[in-house]
Amino acid sequence: MMHKIIKNVKFLKKNLVEQHKLSKIIMPLSIINAILFEGTVLVGVFLPSFMLRIASGIYTIEQSVIFAASITAAIPILSLLQNIVNRKINNEQEKLFNIRIGRFDAQLHGLSLETAESNECLEFEEEALMGVYQTQNVVFEIFSVLLGRIITIITTSIIFINVHFMLVVFVVLTLLVIFALDEKAVKVEQLHNKAISKKRHIRGYISEIMFSIDYGAEERLYNIKDFLISKYNNNEKNIRTLENKRSFSKMKYQASLAFMNALQTIGIYGFAIWQFSSDNIQLYDFLIYISAALMMSGAIRQVFNSYTTLSTMALYYEATERYMALPVCGSLDGHDPMPTHITDIIFENVSFTYPNQISPAVDNLSFRFSGNDIVAIVGENGAGKSTIIKLLLRLYKIDSGRILLNGKSIYSYDWIEYCRFFASAFQDYNMYALTLKENLLFGHVGINTEIFLEQIGMLNKINNLPNKLETPYTHEFSSDGILFSGGEEQRFIIARALCKESACVLTMDEPTASLDPLAERNMNHLTYEVRKDKLTLFVSHRFSTTRFCTKIIVLDNGKLIESGTHNELMAANGLYAKMYNMQIAYYQHEDKQI
Repeated sequence: MMHKIIKNVKFLKKNLVEQHKLSKIIMPLSIINAILFEGTVLVGVFLPSFMLRIASGIYTIEQSVIFAASITAAIPILSLLQNIVNRKINNEQEKLFNIRIGRFDAQLHGLSLETAESNECLEFEEEALMGVYQTQNVVFEIFSVLLGRIITIITTSIIFINVHFMLVVFVVLTLLVIFALDEKAVKVEQLHNKAISKKRHIRGYISEIMFSIDYGAEERLYNIKDFLISKYNNNEKNIRTLENKRSFSKMKYQASLAFMNALQTIGIYGFAIWQFSSDNIQLYDFLIYISAALMMSGAIRQVFNSYTTLSTMALYYEATERYMALPVCGSLDGHDPMPTHITDIIFENVSFTYPNQISPAVDNLSFRFSGNDIVAIVGENGAGKSTIIKLLLRLYKIDSGRILLNGKSIYSYDWIEYCRFFASAFQDYNMYALTLKENLLFGHVGINTEIFLEQIGMLNKINNLPNKLETPYTHEFSSDGILFSGGEEQRFIIARALCKESACVLTMDEPTASLDPLAERNMNHLTYEVRKDKLTLFVSHRFSTTRFCTKIIVLDNGKLIESGTHNELMAANGLYAKMYNMQIAYYQHEDKQI
């Protein structure tokens, strides 16, 4: 228990320091809010007693008028001030949240794929995000809620502790029982919520399949609607069962809490009645003691609730801290400037194994590219072709060996500048529900897109659209949106890569894999024609583009089998020649069948 308290205190200190750096006024505002709340509480405690005193004629008319005027003015003024302060606090909390969620998003997108895909990261990523949401009100919780209730406890205790200290003892004891019940109820509900959350995640996935147009063709062709509905209904049944268990458990604890609250209220009223009947207090004092006791009870309970809330915040904040401490791309690397041109890229005995895998994706690879080479990286599926591109782009970090660019380790270069050095088109590319221009440039300006669109044969089609490059892509947000064919999308993706004028290296990781071999050859040949002497790497398991490449790398099970030009490899009659001849024979056979 003491360890948990110390841990929570450390969390509070870190979080308060962090939020105070981001906002200098939220802490004073929260303190002011607590004081205003306490003023409202005191008015509520003393108002019934003073009204009874006025009715009893204890005060003179002048005193009564002054008192009534003061109360009349105090209540709306306190209410108005609280509303103003709360509005300011809400604005500051929203500002803090936007800053912190922005930092989390930057961290999420800054992680290397190796880190992002690791078990450690995947296990607590959602919990870390919850920490950003859960801890946004920590200053308010401490300096407004907790501080305000502590002030309430002190002031209400002063009112009646001189009458009989046993009332305070009774209230505290009953609240301790209530707090224990609350703690147990929270733990049980968390267990139920965890089970329900898994089922809701399944529901979300099934709903996405059922209502997404991306799955529409297979749903119709395979007639899987009834199957999906059945899966959805079974999952909903499981969710309802778990929710019913949670509700029943919650009902039991609520019944216990209701009993303890009733017992506490009866005890407070019984004590006050006993004191009144014993002539220890007057009727108007009776009302004050009742109000003060109930106020103190609520305040103590709120303190316990705040402790539970802050403990929960500490739990989530720990996950957030761990996540934010993960190294982002380039954070552990050098900051050397990139060269203005590329001389060569060298792989020296490079090995790499993906997270959670046993066998290496690439094993002891060594080869060299010159600055103006056109390279084809070929091999069967799983040979390690795409892994070479990902390692070169520093999306993953090698396990051993070296990758050199112009004679220096790629990890010695500044990460941001390094990213500008490469333009890539991937097999699993994305088109976004943005305008065509935004899809092409992602907010960059000063680039003549017409040149590249013309080179890849898309300029006329786009210029014939009513809004040209301002046309939305997809119908996600606009009925005026457009959809390209598969081949048109791939041309557009190549144009996107070419628009990155800062790049000296162009990597094409099978962006045309869904095309037939002839269309793929034409697309890659087009890329070859417009590459502007960039070092260009083509990744493919087909051989429709290898003839015009200056160098071919042949991989098998992550190992380099052979390398050279097309003619050299055909003359060597090795794996490349065997795979090339098999593909040629297959397509010739298909032509004869047709």
